[in-house]
Amino acid sequence: MGQIFDDFAKINDYLIVGSHPRDAADIRKLYDDNHVRAIENLQQITETDKGDINGITDQCVQSGTPIWYQHIPIRDQDRSSVRDNLPVAVAILDKAITEKTKKPGETVYLHCCEGLGRSPTVAVAYLYWFRGMTLKGACNLLTTERHGCTPYVDAIGGATYDILRRNKGPDNFLNSDPQAFENILPNDKGTIQDRVRQLQE
Repeated sequence: MGQIFDDFAKINDYLIVGSHPRDAADIRKLYDDNHVRAIENLQQITETDKGDINGITDQCVQSGTPIWYQHIPIRDQDRSSVRDNLPVAVAILDKAITEKTKKPGETVYLHCCEGLGRSPTVAVAYLYWFRGMTLKGACNLLTTERHGCTPYVDAIGGATYDILRRNKGPDNFLNSDPQAFENILPNDKGTIQDRVRQLQE
């Protein structure tokens, strides 16, 4: 009998964060037991079991489920890679949640290797940018529900800074501290959402 796959945590009604599924049976379990309708994978290709991302795509097919699968590679423990790739990773997560969780109980599964660094960071950024939570509140939710995780708060602050600076222009953006974004203005959140959603196209 195979090992039970349970290394994940349900963050809210529509989002689960955890470690990577090992095989088609894990994906089938996520689909049947946890109503996962989309998977976003943040692993680099070299971190997958076979060094081949197509292997994970094949597992989704072999599972016999219609799960929507997306891969956004981010380097492990590399805050600049997280910062640079955070907007597109959040864009894919927003699209997955918006388009694939149509019925009550349907969820999106977000993972990296262990589900402790990169995937919690993307989840926090999504909740902060799109769901009206403060950065601190989103971090507290993730660390409470996904024990042992450590979201890269500095990378989220940096990505927030990058988006707003790009929109306002360097001459009109006076806040030079990438960390100082706990209480950004509602209009700024709207700007972030617009910019991020453009990456879905």
